[in-house]
This record gives sequence, structure tokens and C-alpha cells, in this order.
Amino acid sequence: MARAKKRSILLIDQDAHALSIYEKRFETAGWKVVRAKNFQEGKKKLVRALPDVILVDLHPLTESIAFLEELSKDPAMASIVCVVLTDVGDRRTIKEVESLGVSAYMLKGHSFPSEVIRKVKSFYEKK
Repeated sequence: MARAKKRSILLIDQDAHALSIYEKRFETAGWKVVRAKNFQEGKKKLVRALPDVILVDLHPLTESIAFLEELSKDPAMASIVCVVLTDVGDRRTIKEVESLGVSAYMLKGHSFPSEVIRKVKSFYEKK
């Protein structure tokens, strides 16, 4: 009997503490986790292997918007679920990021890790 492919997620966040928390939580939930502390490192990881999901923080804001714009224009990324988890909560930024095709925009201070995992899993299963 063939073994099911393990779901994979790329976590991009410059906050090492947040990366560590979400890495442990997603691994416990059965995900293969790849982490990146910035967008340059995230791009390199994407060249090596495409994950099923990308979970990204919006710091620094200009770099994150540019990164999400690149993703939205790349046909290879069309099947990847992209979720934003950040503390940037102004309406203008939310609207701009949502226009780039992210599946969800979640605020760190308003979401427990278990909620984030549940939401990511639901978007992954819908694709």
C-alpha cells in the first residue's frame, strides 16, 4: 500500500520565536515544515521545492508585498495555498494583500496556533 504524501508548508517570518512555535505545531499536526527567516531565503527554498502551503508574515511590509506580487504572477504558484499571518492590520494593507490572491489574512494577536493550523488545513483541502 502506498504511503500518502506528507503535506508541506513553507513558513516565512523574521521572528524566530514565532517560526519555532509554528514549526513545532505544524510538525505535530503531520506537516513537513520548511522555514525561512526572510523573503530572499523563502525564494531560495521555493526554487528547491514547491510546498503545498506558504504561511507568511508581512514584515518588512514592502518586501512582503513584492514577494506576494511575484507569487501571484507565477503560474507555478497557482496551486499553492498562501496564507498571511501578521500583526499588520490596517484596512489598506489587508485589501492590497487580498487582491494578490491570498487564501486567508489572519492577525497574530487574534489567532491561536491551533486556529491557524485548522484554517490552513481547510484551505489546503479545498484546493
